[in-house]
Amino acid sequence: MSLYELPKFEMPKIKPPKFNSPKFLRNKTFWLAILIVFLSSSFGFLAGMVSGSIFYLQIKDYLSDLNVEISEIKTMGEEGKPSSPTTEASAEVEKKEPSSTSVIEKEYIPQITQEEAIIKAVENIWPAVVSIVIAEDVPIGGGTGFIVSEDGLILTNKHVVFDQAVDYTIFTNDGKNYLAKVLARDPVQDIAILKIDQEKLESFSTVKFGDSDNLQAGQTVIAIGNALGEFRNTVSVGVVSGLGRTITASGGGMVETLED
Repeated sequence: MSLYELPKFEMPKIKPPKFNSPKFLRNKTFWLAILIVFLSSSFGFLAGMVSGSIFYLQIKDYLSDLNVEISEIKTMGEEGKPSSPTTEASAEVEKKEPSSTSVIEKEYIPQITQEEAIIKAVENIWPAVVSIVIAEDVPIGGGTGFIVSEDGLILTNKHVVFDQAVDYTIFTNDGKNYLAKVLARDPVQDIAILKIDQEKLESFSTVKFGDSDNLQAGQTVIAIGNALGEFRNTVSVGVVSGLGRTITASGGGMVETLED
């Protein structure tokens, strides 16, 4: 027998041991339950992502209308490095500079109370309102007027200065008094013009005229003056009760008509 000729050797056949898997792994109901749980978890995860995205977009749109921007959360830096924990964990809310078309600017209208408006109007007009005292040796009556020119022209009602045989004294709100003379009387419109006599030239505060064509029933009006000829610097408030009405003054004539 040659050195390289060896007898044939057959490996014995060994049967692998049988492995019996647990019964629950061979149960189809078990695998069906596993599949249901997996699918439920997957759908729940997807639904959460969708609903969260929708909620985020709605909140972002709402804050955008209010001129507030939510910056995106960055997870990687500009060079591919992880960003800071603060940037990863939270979204930074930044306020924009208000624009001319922002919702807040459109809806915001500065307002003051009616009381503040009345006080401001009285403060503005007060220096130009005067009391007119009618005297014939002694005071016998009074009325109200307001200064319409810096050199001392005063507008009042004709029925206040209808008497031509008396003296008229003007009292201003700073406590000074001046003699005045009547320049004109209009019995139809119940208007008269007086002029302050000045020994030395002074400059007076004046009123700013409004437009009676813009009057509306129900508007607030303020009356300032010498009430009943006795109470100077009196303020009262009311409303325009109606337009196109005519009042007859005690001196006669058709007066004080507010046209529509």
